[in-house]
Amino acid sequence: MANPISNRALRAGSLLCVVFIQFSPCSAVLAKDGFNTWTGAAGNSNWKDVDNWDLFVPFYSEHTYIHEGSVSLYNYNIGESYALFVDGSGLGPELTIQPNALMLTQDSALGDSLGNAGRAVVDGSAWLQGGWRKIGGQGTGSLIVKNGGETTDSTAWIGFDSGSVGSVVIRDAGSIWRNSEKLWVGRLGTGTLDILEGGQVSTATEIYLGGTSSGRGTVTIDGDGSTLSSRSALFVGGSNAPDIDEGGRGTLVVSNGGHVSSASVYVGYFGAQGDVTVTGAGSFLDITGPLTVGSLSAAEGTLTVSNGGKVRITGPVNFGPNTGTGTLNIGAAAGQAAKAPGTIESDGWIRMGTSSSLVFNHTGTEYEFASSLFGGTINHIAGTTILTGDNVFDRLLLNGGIVSISSDVNLIAPEIVFGGGTLRATGNVALDQYQTVVVDDASARFDVTASGDLTINGRISGTEGVIKTGDGTLTLAASAYDYRGDIDVQSGTLAVNRRLGGLITVDGRLVGDGIIHSAILNDGASFSPGMGLGTMHASGDLTFKSGSTFAVQVDAAGRHDQALVDGRVSIAAGAQLGVSAAPGNYRSTNKYTLMSAAGGIDGSFGLTSNLYFLDAQLSQTGNDLVLSLIRNDLRVSSAARNPNQVSVGTAIDGLGVGSPLLDAFAPLSEEQASQLLQQISGETHASGQQVIDETFALFAQNLTGRTGITGSGRNNSTSAVLGYVEAAPASAAIAAMADAMTAPGSSRSLWLAPVAATGRINGTDAASALDWTSAGITFGLEQVTTTNGADVLVGLAIGYLHGNSHAGLSDTASNGGQLGAYGTLHSGAFTLSGSVSAGLNSSETERRITSGGLDLVATSSAWAQTLGTSLELAYALPLDDKTTISPLALLDAGFGHRSAVTETGAGAFNLAVGEASWGRLVPGLGAEVKHEIALDAGTITATARAAWQHSLLGAPSQTMAFAGTNADFSVQGASAAADRLNLGLGLKFQTDTNFTLSADYAGSLSKNSNQHSVRLAGMGQF
Repeated sequence: MANPISNRALRAGSLLCVVFIQFSPCSAVLAKDGFNTWTGAAGNSNWKDVDNWDLFVPFYSEHTYIHEGSVSLYNYNIGESYALFVDGSGLGPELTIQPNALMLTQDSALGDSLGNAGRAVVDGSAWLQGGWRKIGGQGTGSLIVKNGGETTDSTAWIGFDSGSVGSVVIRDAGSIWRNSEKLWVGRLGTGTLDILEGGQVSTATEIYLGGTSSGRGTVTIDGDGSTLSSRSALFVGGSNAPDIDEGGRGTLVVSNGGHVSSASVYVGYFGAQGDVTVTGAGSFLDITGPLTVGSLSAAEGTLTVSNGGKVRITGPVNFGPNTGTGTLNIGAAAGQAAKAPGTIESDGWIRMGTSSSLVFNHTGTEYEFASSLFGGTINHIAGTTILTGDNVFDRLLLNGGIVSISSDVNLIAPEIVFGGGTLRATGNVALDQYQTVVVDDASARFDVTASGDLTINGRISGTEGVIKTGDGTLTLAASAYDYRGDIDVQSGTLAVNRRLGGLITVDGRLVGDGIIHSAILNDGASFSPGMGLGTMHASGDLTFKSGSTFAVQVDAAGRHDQALVDGRVSIAAGAQLGVSAAPGNYRSTNKYTLMSAAGGIDGSFGLTSNLYFLDAQLSQTGNDLVLSLIRNDLRVSSAARNPNQVSVGTAIDGLGVGSPLLDAFAPLSEEQASQLLQQISGETHASGQQVIDETFALFAQNLTGRTGITGSGRNNSTSAVLGYVEAAPASAAIAAMADAMTAPGSSRSLWLAPVAATGRINGTDAASALDWTSAGITFGLEQVTTTNGADVLVGLAIGYLHGNSHAGLSDTASNGGQLGAYGTLHSGAFTLSGSVSAGLNSSETERRITSGGLDLVATSSAWAQTLGTSLELAYALPLDDKTTISPLALLDAGFGHRSAVTETGAGAFNLAVGEASWGRLVPGLGAEVKHEIALDAGTITATARAAWQHSLLGAPSQTMAFAGTNADFSVQGASAAADRLNLGLGLKFQTDTNFTLSADYAGSLSKNSNQHSVRLAGMGQF
């Protein structure tokens, strides 16, 4: 019996054995002409039983033949032979290498002779050899490696000679087959290789599948962890080996997580046929060099990627070069049922020969194909494909599904042939004059999304129809007089700018200045001649059904849209004429001939006009339809809906005839006029005063705090900067230093406080709502002294704040610097605190004007200065030794001034804004509660406050005029209500090392406004 050595020991020595066989100086001895044949005379299958052999148990110098029966190399045994032939009649003999056994050979053949067969199983064991291996030499051979088995050789053939059949299965995780040279699957015969459930096969050089004219090779890599790898090239159909005739057929299937890697891949090479399928999630074909599909001597190659499979190529990609034909299938091949798509990634162009094609036949609804294509034909059969690369190819066959593009470069093809598919445009796309649309066999469907605009500058040929869907615009810009197909505009806009034949049925919108044959406008459809102001001709008839609209534009110079019809115009009851007018100085009466019909006009339009300053009348004279616009006596101010609009409208009414401001209102509806009055009122310049105040207040609150300071005695007079008071100080900034007052003499402290706030003032009947945000940082230096039994604190602070505000269609961004001084006096239960501060602020304002089709932006820059003072008186009433309540008396006062500015960018709507000054006076009453918690490391102080405040000054206002005129007016901005409830919460932690951290929140609420801010602060004593 063999020694019970471990499988690991067998594996460790395996490579040494192979090297010995190949390179030892004894190799000449090993190759002696010794022959040994299995007889099975011992009546068992044991390879190591000498009675089973005609001479002795084989060793390295022997040629060993097994012609019949079943032979087993038992567990932990070592078998050896120079050349091993498993070859017999019928089903042939079978060799099994059992778990943990080791077989060492130089060469081997399974089913070597014509008509014979041979089988071998490597079951959790190793069969290592250094020379060639044939599985199906001239007969039928089979090799199975499973349960972590391993086998090696140099060159291996599966199906070596004509008529031979070979099959190999490498199955289970850890099962490995290594080739140090080439691997042939179907050289002259038929070969199959199945790598399953984690098996692995690798070669150092080439792999050939179906390498010659009679060769048929199929390889399947299935399951997670199953791999096939070549460090050189993988040929699926054909080979580059010398002295091999061209032809053959190879098939490679990578499925269910299988993985194939190779330096290069050739599918269908030198007259052969090759098919590669990569299918299933996790399935991966990784090519570190070139991919060539269908190359040389009419070779044919196909690559199919489906069901989440992936192919990645880092080198050049070519389909059908050198008289070959290559096909790339995404999903399924043409003629098959559509499948879920896979992906292909290429670092460069995918190049296709003239006879090659890319087939999209998949079930994806938003499949993105990002690679760039050059040459060949795209055949789109099913699914929605989004092309994002730069694509230049010969033809696009739209036989089904949807091809979606967003740019001109996504689709450059001389011919686009519709066979039932849809071309979708999601961006601005123009097909140039050399791109022809062919609709011979099926309707062309164009889907242009709301964000898209598709222009066809080339020829349309054929007799089938065109269907337009989507909310975007399809523009037919080239002459298509030889196209006689009908066009169905189901939604969106069709623009015809040249000659077009056939009937146009419209459920969307028809525009343009070209020539059409006939059109039917259905319920909800509109017809607008011209692109802007222009004329459209119809060589046939026009039919307006009930609910349709003939939409026209006119201007003060007498220009207008017009329809010239050679045939007859039929107008059903309920069809409408819609009129829009351009800004201008309209005469008292203006007439426009909107339609002329040589065949006459049947019926009449209802007139739909919302022009507030122009009265419209419609008449028919002979075969002409005439519109009259009469300037009425309504003034601009009559469209006003609030005091600000009245003020602006009255100023415009005072301007002379021909003023561009008056002309701008002429074509508007009442609603549009009211909106325009609001947009040009400049209310943001008045509302901005409020933002300047609120932003400046954030700095001032760092000096005289939101909660102030209250206290009942010197030992309770500590507070944190920007925090809520502990007992006494009247300023949050001063309060931050109040602890220092517990020591005799004087002390100094530095503090830093970032702050952020947001607020909203609701709109009034005159002004739009105002939203604002502000953030910044403040630094301060303080000193505390004790004089005559009273605690005195004085300090200086500097800050920076950035703010943004939004009112209506206006936005303002501001930056400001602030400087302040503050102080507090604490004596007994009383604390008096106060501050004085100043600020300089720069602002940039953008005011947008959009009503009535305008698109203007007025911009301005301004400087503002602010001064402010705050006072707070508190009286501390202790509730217990840790809790204090303090009544508060508050006063906030200030003054602001902003420089005069003149806007630019909006033409006649620019405003000259006068300088403005305003004041602030806000008294208040409130109370504050404070509670202390002593810790080993320091003291935590929690504070809550509520106060009522009342503003004694009114809403901000601003006087301005339209630049270059004397049409001045005043408007009011948004303003918070006079009565406000201020709320606050604070938390402070003061350490025993004279360092303090604090955080607090403050809110201000009124019936029409709210404001919220948060602050953090840190302070250190030195």
